[in-house]
Amino acid sequence: MNRRLICAFVAAPLVPALLALPIALLVPPSSSLSGFALFVTVWSPVIAIPATLLIGVPMFLWFRRRGWLKQRHVLLGGALVGAIVTLLFAILSLTASPNWYYANAGRFYVHSSSFLEGLAYAALFVPFGVAMAWIFWAIAFGAWMPNNSLERTVNDHGFVKQRRAAAQLGR
Repeated sequence: MNRRLICAFVAAPLVPALLALPIALLVPPSSSLSGFALFVTVWSPVIAIPATLLIGVPMFLWFRRRGWLKQRHVLLGGALVGAIVTLLFAILSLTASPNWYYANAGRFYVHSSSFLEGLAYAALFVPFGVAMAWIFWAIAFGAWMPNNSLERTVNDHGFVKQRRAAAQLGR
């Protein structure tokens, strides 16, 4: 793996925490939204890092082998990882104690009495999976290019190719 892929795999699991942190800091502490955002900020890396390692990395290797590394493929893969984590989280809600997943006013106590309720709470994993996949794709495949004179694109096989920009060639 090259350096960009390693950076992408390290940065992507931190995205949900970074998205929830401003909400946790700006919303009044008495709000349930603040407590939930604080919960996401603290616990999302605990969930996202193993999900990335156990589901995301094998999925990336399979997608690369199949040549599915365009942005839409990676975003759909992120949604799929989020859906798998959502399903696992909802299944865990069946076996958990009655006070398991609810955040209010900065206190973490959870109420999930049914599979559907656990599924509803865990549905945030799908958009977080898409956000993580977008950051992964942007870092790994050149949305932020270190050298503006080269245009980085992903070919049909998922490998980054570089070509001179048309403006530099005088066309």
